[in-house]
Amino acid sequence: CSLMEPIITTFSSLIVLDLSWGALKQMIPQIILMFAIISVGGWLYETVYCSVVEHGFTRRGFLFGPSCPIYGVGAVSVWITIGNIDNPILVFLLGGLMATILEYSTGLILERRFHRTWWDYSMFRYNIKGRICPQASMVFGAFSVATVFLIAPGLLYLFSFIPSDVMISLAGITGILYLADFTASLIYLTPAASEHIALLVQEIRSHM
Repeated sequence: CSLMEPIITTFSSLIVLDLSWGALKQMIPQIILMFAIISVGGWLYETVYCSVVEHGFTRRGFLFGPSCPIYGVGAVSVWITIGNIDNPILVFLLGGLMATILEYSTGLILERRFHRTWWDYSMFRYNIKGRICPQASMVFGAFSVATVFLIAPGLLYLFSFIPSDVMISLAGITGILYLADFTASLIYLTPAASEHIALLVQEIRSHM
């Protein structure tokens, strides 16, 4: 019992939000905008990094827009679940683990659904099927620490200056744009639709 008590206490205090429906509804606009901003930041980070490594512009992500949703989903998930932990080392370990599970799952789903890969860690030691590796997990752990202690608090502070009706409108527009982009990207990446679009483009070019 004495051993279980601190474990139970730790897990009971992990959630940064009181996850009642009322509290969750009030935070939805902030969560949507936080997700979008961090997703765009993730896209910028990956695009710049990969462009430097490959000595040429490399566009990242599977959406048409400049966004990598996996960063937004990961950051928001980390903030909601372990945002109350004040130990950076624990946040680093738990956040890195959560992000690694998310990255592996996302990579597996995308590969099976569209028969292509969006990232490959095969050049790193101890990678697992090229989807995850310890080096990337460490980066995500550091990103989790930055999210919990800097990014999320900073964004929430900035959001506090925006009127609630404006926040709701911005979140609604952002949600619609992401839904439209996600739908269009899914259609485009479907093999049959992709082939049809390619043939249509060729036909248009032949008549120009």
